[in-house]
Amino acid sequence: VFQADWFNYFFLGNVMRHLHGHFLPRYERPRTFMGVTFSDELYGHYPNDNDDYIITVPQEVLYAMKDKLADALK
Repeated sequence: VFQADWFNYFFLGNVMRHLHGHFLPRYERPRTFMGVTFSDELYGHYPNDNDDYIITVPQEVLYAMKDKLADALK
């Protein structure tokens, strides 16, 4: 939906007896959605949970993203 340049994926199941997956879209260049610019500062490197890269996204932007993803899956 947001034209990711690459995806990192993780499948986990080592703590609980179920398997779940994480799909992390990666972006070489910044993307802007509803006036919020998202930048993947670690593109090409292993993503980490460094708080320096966390941005606060308004709730209405998150809901609009959810709706756009849901529409693409119909």
